Amino acid sequence: MVIYWDASAILSILVEDEHSAKAIKTEKRKGIHLASTLGFAETSAVLKRMNHQTVLTDVLYASALESLENSVIRKINVQPDWKIMQELSTRYVLKGADLWHLATVKTIQPKLPEVLIFSFDKQLSNAAKKEGVAFL
Repeated sequence: MVIYWDASAILSILVEDEHSAKAIKTEKRKGIHLASTLGFAETSAVLKRMNHQTVLTDVLYASALESLENSVIRKINVQPDWKIMQELSTRYVLKGADLWHLATVKTIQPKLPEVLIFSFDKQLSNAAKKEGVAFL
């Protein structure tokens, strides 16, 4: 199993929310866990905003960053294929980052046919289901 994590899923293992139990259970599953540089950038930005707004104390912020660094999720440097991204943009109404994540998974799918997106974003999850790459 290859699971591609978007920021919504990553954040749920770092900061407790309504999806944390599922995210933690998924993190413990055997397989390859992946996240792109965009996923890590989005996660890092949200954590810093939470710290800046005092939702996360300095200690909790540092702990979240350490947990992110030590997670089973592997960092990958991959970009979506331009043509795939353009094709997906005509089929789905998605935020730019969500389109990027979906297109990235579709780009790596020929080499990793078992890759699935793990996301708590409804629009991205719905598009991923239609593309056959949703982790349910």
